[in-house]
Amino acid sequence: MRYSKLPARRALLVLFILLGLGATASGSVETTELAPAMTLQEAVSRALANNPGIKAAKIDVYIEEARRDANALSTPYKFQTEVENFAGTDNVSGFDFAETTLRLSKVLELGDKRQYRTNVGDAQVGLARIETTVQQLELTAEVSRRYANLLKRQEQIKLAAESVAIGNRTLEVVQRRVAAGRASEAEQSSAAVALSRTELIGQRLEFELAGARVGLSTLWGSTTPAFTRVDGDIFLIPPLPAYAELEKRLAENPELLRFSTISRIQNAQRKLAQSRRRSDIELSAGLRHLATTDDMAMVFSFSMPFGSSGRAEPLVRETDMAIAKMPMTREDRLLNLKSALFSFYQMLLADRSEFYTLHDQIIPEAERAVRFYERGFELGSYSLLELTASQESLLALRRDALEAAATYHLALIEVESLLGSMSPGGALQ
Repeated sequence: MRYSKLPARRALLVLFILLGLGATASGSVETTELAPAMTLQEAVSRALANNPGIKAAKIDVYIEEARRDANALSTPYKFQTEVENFAGTDNVSGFDFAETTLRLSKVLELGDKRQYRTNVGDAQVGLARIETTVQQLELTAEVSRRYANLLKRQEQIKLAAESVAIGNRTLEVVQRRVAAGRASEAEQSSAAVALSRTELIGQRLEFELAGARVGLSTLWGSTTPAFTRVDGDIFLIPPLPAYAELEKRLAENPELLRFSTISRIQNAQRKLAQSRRRSDIELSAGLRHLATTDDMAMVFSFSMPFGSSGRAEPLVRETDMAIAKMPMTREDRLLNLKSALFSFYQMLLADRSEFYTLHDQIIPEAERAVRFYERGFELGSYSLLELTASQESLLALRRDALEAAATYHLALIEVESLLGSMSPGGALQ
């Protein structure tokens, strides 16, 4: 008989593989109990310290500081040398009538242009810092998302291991019934096929878990994760604050903070544009040597362009329009953020209700039904099909509860990200 007996070694091996949480897929030989567990706080700390995008954003701050310092410099002095009346014809063919002038000149900026350029540079540096903060917030949110998905994968593997254990028990009962002549070999084959299919699902989840671990570790620049599992309870559902309280905290959204910094830049640019209405003047002074008399004389020049006010007006109008547009852009973004917050909040309410209904009411009833069918199947009161249907129903309900819990945490991470939290997903720690 082909399936006369399922060796105990096979059952133990299957459970070891399914509960190893990726040891085979990643090349590790550590078991779950011995493997180092990654916490969310540790994952976030590693990402913030080593993520290439964050490092690049910090360099952008230094770039803006360098630009500000360069623009804050005053206009340079210019040294000029001028030689006239030489290498000509007849009497001026040599240097006897040459005039040599040494001149030092400088443009004097009027209207506090240098100070306004510095103000624009300071605001640009502030924006670069805000952008760095925004990227850090986005990174912590992404770490939390991938961490939550890893927790979900681990729980899926536990469910797969439970399904294998149920399949093993069912197959053993069927084998005893076949040996006693109370069941057909067709039922035994069906039970064996169902068990093998469950084992395949568990193996596929192992490979998915290995890929998810790499996906998390790449956020701190590593493709070889030094952990085999993450620590946390995805079934811990924290209470929800009132929606009005969350809506008030939207003012802390990093995008809205960015709008405030951009407004500061625009106001500084407007003042700089207004300062260009005043013309700069260029002063020059120096010494001239007259070769004919071997005398020295002072030279001085003054220059100032006309029409500076007219040329500055388009720049002033441009900045005025940008300043007028900013409140509308900010209001539009705020409305979108409120809409997103409300949608995520409704999702949280739905997931929370679904999870507790499944966890407290439906799943316990389904567990009682499975126990009833298992006893009846052993006694011959129910068929293998009825028993399998009840077992699959229970496992499907547990998967639904897991999905509701995972979706709840992912929605909560999005809400915390909208509110500018530097530690989204804190409920998973």
